[in-house]
Amino acid sequence: MIHTSLPPKFGDVDVIIAGGGTAGCILATRLADADPSLVILVVERGRSELASEVFHEGDDGNGYQADLKNDALRWFVSKNQFEGTKKYRTVGCANVLGGGSTVFNLMNGPPSRWDFESWEGSGWQAEDLIYSLQKRTDVASTIREAARMKSIPPMPIESQFMTSAAKRAGWVDAQHPSDIDSMNAIWRDSDQVPDQEQERKSAAAGHLLPRINKMTYPNFHVLVESFVQRVLIDENNKVTGVEVYSPAAQSNDEERSLTVIKARKLVVACSGVLGTPLLLEMSGIGDPSVLDRADIPVVVPLPGVGNGYRECPTLDYAYKTNLSPGQTTDAFTKGIMTKEDLYNNKHGLQDLKLNTVTGKVRPSEDEIEQFGPELRKVWDDHFKMHPGKATTEFQLSPCHPNPIISDGSPCMGITVLSSSPISTGCIHILEPFGENPIVFENGYFTGEGGSLDLKLHVWMYKKQREIFRRMPCYRGERPEMHPPFAADSPAACIETTEPLPEDVEDIAYTAEDDRVLEAYILQRAWGMWASIGTCKMLPTEKNGVVDAELGVHGITGLKIADLSIIPGNLSAYMHNQMALLIGEKAAEIILKKL
Repeated sequence: MIHTSLPPKFGDVDVIIAGGGTAGCILATRLADADPSLVILVVERGRSELASEVFHEGDDGNGYQADLKNDALRWFVSKNQFEGTKKYRTVGCANVLGGGSTVFNLMNGPPSRWDFESWEGSGWQAEDLIYSLQKRTDVASTIREAARMKSIPPMPIESQFMTSAAKRAGWVDAQHPSDIDSMNAIWRDSDQVPDQEQERKSAAAGHLLPRINKMTYPNFHVLVESFVQRVLIDENNKVTGVEVYSPAAQSNDEERSLTVIKARKLVVACSGVLGTPLLLEMSGIGDPSVLDRADIPVVVPLPGVGNGYRECPTLDYAYKTNLSPGQTTDAFTKGIMTKEDLYNNKHGLQDLKLNTVTGKVRPSEDEIEQFGPELRKVWDDHFKMHPGKATTEFQLSPCHPNPIISDGSPCMGITVLSSSPISTGCIHILEPFGENPIVFENGYFTGEGGSLDLKLHVWMYKKQREIFRRMPCYRGERPEMHPPFAADSPAACIETTEPLPEDVEDIAYTAEDDRVLEAYILQRAWGMWASIGTCKMLPTEKNGVVDAELGVHGITGLKIADLSIIPGNLSAYMHNQMALLIGEKAAEIILKKL
């Protein structure tokens, strides 16, 4: 059953899952399926209503759920400001049953083999994870083949970009998005889309909710609009239960009231990259200096908790085209064209996806030499010995990449992000229940690797701009989505009525242009909400927090199953897949022990 507050006589349970996100929903469902006698309680901070909505192809072109009101996102404000401004960077995390799979349905993409090389635990090696992911992909492919599909031809922007990229940058067509080994490769995301009636469902709608109200699952409970504030640990460092806070169950004048729920077998933290480390620290597990500052007694010293936060600094760029409204999706995103128009083919457009071509790339050795000796050394330390490690990912958009400031005229754009950032941040408890309860730093472009992260964005800006300039449909830049180069600079935005000649020379950027470009990147970079790594699966001597069995070091009866355990970088569009996979593998591990 789904509860907004627990019944008065609600007793002990077998397994408590702290967080009903993507991994938590999968884990809970698999445990309930394997043993319906298990008493399972999922505690989710967000609400459940949005999770029950079914996402239909075409409901929303960019893959986000159409309805993001009603607190479906929880916002974290980073301590570090946008460079040269007084604005702070924010990161949104799903705050709803189903987590990221509810809010970001279509954000998905292929991995690189390197994504798995940093895992060290038994059963989590590269070949193990690749096999598991490919197995999931094969099943999904079988389902898609059975569904009613319609083939769609490439959009003009897709074909022109891929041709220009091949000629200009030597980036090859990988042919299939399941290719995990190709580097400097690009591919169409799909040459087929489901018919309008085809459904996509979140981990909650597709797995948890169909079971939760069935009479065959009387021991399966979900408590929403509540959160696990602290894990209870006895003198033997064994977890005995949790303290739960339910804001909706209290009046404003009441003192903060907590409900203690005992766990007979296990507690699993699935609160996410930003939530799980805070839960551990509140429970006395973490860096002693952080816990001492917050006046929390140290139960187990684990300095890795909350540190090593990684996200993908991201920027968008937009270009003008000579294409008609039926050849881009701008008219749809601005409400000029409806999805009914699309499927009735009134405008000639056959695909609503806002991201049509994906690529994973890295600079050549000659290009790295131009970065200078200091950055060359950083590059050698992090990338030289790993030729399969992409530095940059991108997605091509057949529209203005920012619908909010688009005027609806046909555009094309690109989203560029760091796929292997060196910079890291952190999140920690600061003063529980105070006005400033946490400190969060996203770490963009900081530390020894920050300069290289920035330089790689500079490199990619110049690279992608030359590719767009050679596309037949190019008619200039949208200045609101490019650096404010001086009007007399060769790099200044232009507008043209004709395509540029094929032998057009590359833009010659001056030192001042580079300074303007770097400042623009520092000021405008945002996050893909694809964060990882705050409770890594590594040994304690490497600042690890969990072992290969997902158990928290030094604690019995507490496991973690979410994206916080990922020890290294992860391709930015991989997060939904990995969250699902972690949920599945956590269930396999736990069922062997229960």
